[in-house]
Amino acid sequence: MSWLLNHQRAFRLALLRLLQTPFATLFTLLVVGLALSLPSAMYVGLKNLNHWLGHLPISPEISVFTQTDDPAALRTLEQSIRGEAGVSAVRLIRREDALKTLAQQLNINDLVDGLARNPLPHTLVVTLGPDTPPDRYSQLQQKFAALPTVLAVQYDAALNQKLHALRQLVANAALGLGFLLAIAITAVVANTIRLQILTQRDEIEVSMLIGATDAYIRRPFMYFGLLQGLLGGLTALLLLAGFSWLTQPYLAEFTQSYGNTFIPQSLSLSEAIALPVCTAALASLSAHIAAMRHLHRMRPSL
Repeated sequence: MSWLLNHQRAFRLALLRLLQTPFATLFTLLVVGLALSLPSAMYVGLKNLNHWLGHLPISPEISVFTQTDDPAALRTLEQSIRGEAGVSAVRLIRREDALKTLAQQLNINDLVDGLARNPLPHTLVVTLGPDTPPDRYSQLQQKFAALPTVLAVQYDAALNQKLHALRQLVANAALGLGFLLAIAITAVVANTIRLQILTQRDEIEVSMLIGATDAYIRRPFMYFGLLQGLLGGLTALLLLAGFSWLTQPYLAEFTQSYGNTFIPQSLSLSEAIALPVCTAALASLSAHIAAMRHLHRMRPSL
């Protein structure tokens, strides 16, 4: 019961200190909220980018040109390709259909009718899964080219590699920015705790002289940091919600220009809860380390 009362007292004291300095508290919450909203916005942007790319009417494809007319050999080749990891579909384009389509597209029907034989091979169009990594593309291309009935393999990797690179860029930028801003939040909270300790130095020294332990003195500062982190995380959620509300019409217009519509993604409930909780834990740990460091310096002088 005494332990619970001590924590209750420390929490009330930390809350009172926040309310006693409303302008400083508001400024700190805005700094923490803005610092958190930047990587959070990039994370939401990455979710929307992946969601949008998953709905684009494009899929990575490999064209396998064969050098056989035997139906049995074509079926064997198709089954062999279909069994490879990363392959979602295989479609056979017969040389007759390919020549007819080519003649219609280039408007050379008269020229095609004068050909002695069809110069085009049977083609297997291999559609890869959307989650297939780019390094798997080249592996499959080399593997298909080594098959005995394959004449050539063609794959245009430029678009898919660019999209994958874009996703990797956004993900790495969000991770790096989040790490840097986590350090910034730690520095802000630690500096705030240092100022609090300096402001209450006389009170802390009196408490030490009458036998108060470091844990007893440090506890209100830990709750002070925890409340700052928790409220800063909630501020970040509000800023992120406002940003999403402002950009949603422009995002819808952008996706419609590509013939694609989807519901914009936001933070899930678990992610929205994790943001302020993790920030509160980080701020509390920062406050604990800062308070312990400064109290340790004050002990020898008493």
